[in-house]
Amino acid sequence: MNSSPPAGAMAAGVEFRERGVSHKQHIENYLARIQDYCACLPYLSLHDIRPNKTLSETYVALRARDSAAAGAGYDKFGRPITSEISVAEVLADSREGCTVILGDPGSGKSSLLRHLAERAWTAPESIGLRKPHLPLLIPLPAIAAISGPFEKRIAVALEQELSLARAMPAGFFDMWPAETGARWLVLLDALDEVPNRLRASFLRWLGGTLMQLAPNRLVLTTRSSSYREGDISTSPLSHYEILPFAPEQTNEFAKKWFGSEASLFLKGFHRTHVGDLQRTPLLLAIAAKVFSEHHDVPERRARLYENFVNIAIAEARQKGIESELGERIGKVSLFALSRIALHMTESAGSSSESGVHRNLASYFQKALGTSPDESLVDAERFIDVMARRSGLLIRRGRVLGYVHPTIQEYLAAVAITRECDSRNDALWEKYISKWQSRQWREVALFALGILSEQQVDINDIFRAVMPNISTDKVREVIAESGLDGVDELLEPNGALMFATESIRDGIGLNLSEYDRIAGYYLTIVRCLDSSDLAHIAETPSSPFDALRMLRASPSAAQGLRKIARDPAMGGYIRFLAMRSLVYLRETNSDVQLLAQWGIGEKALYPNDATFADVAYSARADIAELLYGIGQTDKALSVLSSLVRKTDGTGSGARGLAIELWMDVVRNLDNCKRSIVVKDLEFLVRDPGVSQSTFDRLMAFLKERKFSWAMPFLERMAVDEGVDDWRRCEAAIALASVGDAERARYIVIKLTECLNDSYARHYMDEQSRRLWMREEDD
Repeated sequence: MNSSPPAGAMAAGVEFRERGVSHKQHIENYLARIQDYCACLPYLSLHDIRPNKTLSETYVALRARDSAAAGAGYDKFGRPITSEISVAEVLADSREGCTVILGDPGSGKSSLLRHLAERAWTAPESIGLRKPHLPLLIPLPAIAAISGPFEKRIAVALEQELSLARAMPAGFFDMWPAETGARWLVLLDALDEVPNRLRASFLRWLGGTLMQLAPNRLVLTTRSSSYREGDISTSPLSHYEILPFAPEQTNEFAKKWFGSEASLFLKGFHRTHVGDLQRTPLLLAIAAKVFSEHHDVPERRARLYENFVNIAIAEARQKGIESELGERIGKVSLFALSRIALHMTESAGSSSESGVHRNLASYFQKALGTSPDESLVDAERFIDVMARRSGLLIRRGRVLGYVHPTIQEYLAAVAITRECDSRNDALWEKYISKWQSRQWREVALFALGILSEQQVDINDIFRAVMPNISTDKVREVIAESGLDGVDELLEPNGALMFATESIRDGIGLNLSEYDRIAGYYLTIVRCLDSSDLAHIAETPSSPFDALRMLRASPSAAQGLRKIARDPAMGGYIRFLAMRSLVYLRETNSDVQLLAQWGIGEKALYPNDATFADVAYSARADIAELLYGIGQTDKALSVLSSLVRKTDGTGSGARGLAIELWMDVVRNLDNCKRSIVVKDLEFLVRDPGVSQSTFDRLMAFLKERKFSWAMPFLERMAVDEGVDDWRRCEAAIALASVGDAERARYIVIKLTECLNDSYARHYMDEQSRRLWMREEDD
C-alpha cells in the first residue's frame, strides 16, 4: 500500500521535510495502518459476507443539513428553506472551529469518519478539503477513560484502536505537522457513548481542549438524542444533522452489495415494518448480512436483529469457537451475551471488566451448576474468546463493548424478556417503565418488538407509556400554547414519540390503539396554519413522518387523503400528506393525482394560475417520490418535463433533476426508450446545459452501454448544428457503447470538417486510439 504523500500533495505544498528519516518512516507506517483500518467495515459481524466487501466498495455518500438552517424561512410556496448538502460540502463550508455531526443510531456516523480518515491524506478534495490532512481517528469513550493531557490520551487510544506495532512518539501531535506541512483532521467519534459517570467532567475537558486544537480541522459525532447545544463549550461550533437515505441512496447501497440481485434484496427489505428506519445505513447493512445468509429479510426490527445475532453466533461456531469454550457454554452463548448486555446497560458504563466477569460468573453458576471459582474462570474465558471471535462483543484496549450500541440494546432486551418470562407487569415495573432514560429507551423498544414476535398481548404496556387523552385536549393545548404546545406534545423523548417509534418497529396492538395515535397527529396537522406546520414538518418529530408509520390504522390513510385533496391547505402541506399516504397505503387514484401534480395537469398550489409557476424543486420532489414507490414510468414523465424546462430554473436544480433522470433511466423497460431519446436530443442541443452536466450524460451512456443509444449518438455526431466538441464526445461515446467501427469512420469524417483546430487535433488522436482498439480486437 502506498502511504507516501499523494501525487497532488507536493503541488499543494505538502512534503516531508528532511529532518529525520525515522520520523518519515513512522508517519508512513501510521498512514498505512490508517488506510488498512479504514478499509474495513466498522461492524465486525459484516466482515464475513461473501464476497468480501471493503468500506470503499460499499460506502454511500451521506447527505446532511445545517441544524441552524432549519426553520430559517420559507419560500413563496410555503416550503422550508432547508438545503441538503453532501458531507464534502460540510467540510468545505465549515473551515474553522469544530463541526458536530448529529445522527440517529446507525445513521452512518462511524462509517463517515472512517471514510474521511481514509481520504484525508490521499484524496482530500473528494471530502471537501483543499489540501492533504493527517487523519486522527479517536473514539471518545476510550480517551474519556484515560487520564492525562490530550496527546497522552490519544496516543494510548490510537495504539489500542489501530493495534499499532510501535508506540506513538512523544510530541508527535506537534512534530508531524511540522514534518509534513499538513494539518490534522481530528475525527472524534461517539460522544454519546461516554459513560454517564464521566460525561460532565469529560465535556468540560473536551471543550477546553478543542479550543487549543485550532487551526486543525475538527469533526465530532454523536447521537442526536443524547446531545444538547451547550454540551461543548468551544467556539466556533457548527452543527449538521445526517439525513436518512433517500431512495436513490438505498438503491445505490443495494447495487454495491448485491449487484444483479439488488432488486430482490430491496423487495424483501421494503416489507419490513420499521418505517423510516428503512433509510438507516446500519439497518440496511444488517439486512444485507441477513439476506446474504437467508435470501430474505424479516419484517420486524427485533426479528431482523435476532437473525443478525444468530448468524454471527452460528458463524463463530462453524469456526470452532466451542473448542475454546466447551460445548455446554457454547450452547448458552446467546444468553450469556444478553446477560453481559443487560449488566452493561444497568451499570451505564460504570462497570469494570472484572464486574462483567463476576456478573457473568453468577449466571454460569446458576445456569450450568458450576462452582463459583469455576464459573469465574469460565466467564473470563468466554469474554476473551467472544471479544476475539464473535463479531458481536469487542474489546478496544481496556474498554469492553458491543460492535454497535443497538446490538447491546437488543441483547439487553432479550435478557429482560427472558428474566421476566414475558410477564408484562414484571417487565413494566422493573424495566420498561424506565423508557424515558437514555440508556433504556431503545432497550424498551426492542423488548416490545420481541414480545410482539412471541405474540404476547402488550396493549396494557403501550397504554402505560401513552395514556389515553382526547383529541379535544390536544386541540386545547394547541389553542392555548400554539407551537410551544405542539413542541411539548412532540418532544423527542416524550410519550407520543416513543409510542410512534414502537409502532414503527412493528409491534402488535389493537386496531383502536393505532387509530388513537393517528388521531393525535391528524389533529395537530388540522390545528396549525401552513407556515407553522411547514416548520415542524422538517424536524425529526414531523407528524407526517409519524403518520406514514401507521400502516395498520385506517384513520391515518383516510385523514392524509383528505388533507392531500383539501385546496385550503398549503401546496407544500398537501404534498407532504400525499408523500406519507403513498408510502402508507397507496391507491391508483393517489398515484395518479401525484403524477398530475408533477406534470402540471392539476395545480398543487391553488393560488397559482398554472403549475408552471410552481417551484421547480417541488416537481423534482414529486418525481423522486414516484420513483421511490416504484412508479418509474410516471417519474420519468415528470422528469422529462423538468429536464426540458429552460426558463426560470437554476442550473443547480436542473442538474439535480438530470441526475435523478439518469437514475430512473437505468431501470426503465423498452417501452419508454422513445421518451428517453427525445430527452437526450433536447439536452445535448440545449446551450443552457453546462459542460459538466453534458459530460455526465456522455459518461452515463458509456458506462451503461445502452444499445438503443447508438442511433442517437450517431445522429448527434454527424449533425453540423451541434457544437463541435459535443459532436466529438458523441462519436467517442458511440465507440464505447458498441459500434467502434462506425465510430472510427465518423471520427475520421469529423476530423476533416471540424472548424475548431483544437477539436481536430483531439479527434485525430481519438482516431488513432480507435484504430489501435480495432487492431487489438
